Amino acid sequence: MIFSCNLGYFLCSYPDGESFHTFCQESSTLNSLVWLTRNFSYFGYIMYWILFVASVLTLRPGLIRFQLSQHFWSIITICIVVLQIKYFPDNTLKGIFWYFFPMSMVIMNDVSAYFVGSFVGKKFIQAPFLQLSPNKTWEGFIGAFFCTVIFSFFFSGFLAQFSWYTCPAKTISAWPFQDPLDCTPNPVFIATNYNLPLIGIVRLFPIQWHGLAYGLFASVVAPFGGFFASALKRAYRKKDFDSFFPGHGGVMDRMDCQLLMITFSSFYYRHFIAPLAVDGVEKLLLMASQLSPDDQLVLLKEVGTCFYLLHTDNHSFFHQLGMKLRVSVGAT
Repeated sequence: MIFSCNLGYFLCSYPDGESFHTFCQESSTLNSLVWLTRNFSYFGYIMYWILFVASVLTLRPGLIRFQLSQHFWSIITICIVVLQIKYFPDNTLKGIFWYFFPMSMVIMNDVSAYFVGSFVGKKFIQAPFLQLSPNKTWEGFIGAFFCTVIFSFFFSGFLAQFSWYTCPAKTISAWPFQDPLDCTPNPVFIATNYNLPLIGIVRLFPIQWHGLAYGLFASVVAPFGGFFASALKRAYRKKDFDSFFPGHGGVMDRMDCQLLMITFSSFYYRHFIAPLAVDGVEKLLLMASQLSPDDQLVLLKEVGTCFYLLHTDNHSFFHQLGMKLRVSVGAT
């Protein structure tokens, strides 16, 4: 059991240690933690093997079968929860939008499936939707699909208007009264004119088109996380507070689909949103300004050598970098 818990910690800390390390490097207020985050994965890896040995030493004759069964159940839980929840900090630090919007898609899909199924369920399609959940209907599934996709298009455009949602975190603080976030927005949060057939020119946020992909995933794939959880609960006769709130169910009924949505949000951002960001030079300059004076001079020399060897005519970036480093060296 100890080993299982540590396995979850290792799976969470090893990949997320890198993302948190990058965040601390880019944050002026958390730069003092870089020495710790740089070695975060080493700590997790060492603890992994120490507690593995400790777990084996806890095995007792006559109880091994029971201990191993508990151990494997812990591993299954870790694979279902921890391997997906490890993406949560990274998504949130990129901006509250990347956490709140996917979560809203799952809630909208669950609620609309409940109400559509309650009003028109089994009135058009008599065939059962899923044997694992007899109360689920085809009408509810299809109706929730259209409701969620439409909601994803308009709600993403609404959230795109607020920097509080779209700007990435600059620091981590428990103080509730923070200054308004200010940043260069990702192009997906900048309104653009589109010439649509039969409609003409309309002004939309590019994120609204991306939002359709989130609505599609939340309607077609994410619900199967809930169906899988239903199978586990039925197999072991464990039922959550399924009638706690109409359309929402219990705590686990809300979270089982969220786990799949978290992984999708991380994947989609990495492959379709991050490449559109335009602040790469600003991040590079910020990271360079946080180096020690000696390292800044070495970097300045190496950059100058690279420009000289490449015979480039683009001296503006080199000049800006040199000025930035000189100001930083003078300040230190």
